[in-house]
Amino acid sequence: MQQYATPSPFRLPDRAPWIWTETPDRIWTLAVVMALLLLGAADPARGGDEPPATQRDATAAGAIEALPPAAPPASMAKIVVRSAIDWRGSSPDEKPKTLYRAGERWGRIEHPKNPQTGVHPIVIVASPDAWFVDRARKTAEHFRDPGPTYRFRAPIVERTPDLPEALEELEFGREFAFLDAHGATRRREQSDRKKADIHSVELDGISIEVSTKPDSRKPLAIVVRRDRTVLAAYRYEDYREGIRTDPKLFAPPKGIRVVPAAPGARAAR
Repeated sequence: MQQYATPSPFRLPDRAPWIWTETPDRIWTLAVVMALLLLGAADPARGGDEPPATQRDATAAGAIEALPPAAPPASMAKIVVRSAIDWRGSSPDEKPKTLYRAGERWGRIEHPKNPQTGVHPIVIVASPDAWFVDRARKTAEHFRDPGPTYRFRAPIVERTPDLPEALEELEFGREFAFLDAHGATRRREQSDRKKADIHSVELDGISIEVSTKPDSRKPLAIVVRRDRTVLAAYRYEDYREGIRTDPKLFAPPKGIRVVPAAPGARAAR
């Protein structure tokens, strides 16, 4: 699998990595509290079940030209998340991000504008092509994945050498595929007449908890932590699968000037 040397799609550029530490009692209850609070909000409409994932392209390494032209599948998922970390108005990460994904090769992530840098990013992937769009400057850097595996990735936790490699498979839009693969347990929590299911996995010292409504597989919140450190915490403002695909989402917008990627920003493992 090739990884772009540009920032991770679901992480805003021009900022340092973050962690969040809290007292053990607050960490233990974080997923539960988030779920119970969210259960009071309106549930986004669901557009039906997502069809099976498209078959992954099998091509020789570097044989980009052999990849047949293709359109995204007829349906896609739309996910809107907001960081559950208290940034106190200091970071664009406190604003919602919108993700679209269709099959294995198409994806789009819309970030809020960074007030410090002025960058207003969209990451668009129609693998093997990818674009880093800056809506403020109306430019798009174009990247090309040399293969041999072409996939759109939206990791929830950014990969670092000290984290388990398997954690890379925990992605937005693929939460329950990860939970199922790692034998998640489920418990029912209740507070103030509200109930939530907490789906949990322990992976090499990393705890992953996904909150849903009772008997649901639609995430309301996710918390990933190691001991007293929260590595990622998001609440879901929208989560819909099976909605009609808009192919225009997976190409640079009109009026955007496409330029080659800067030297040193080539695709790399």
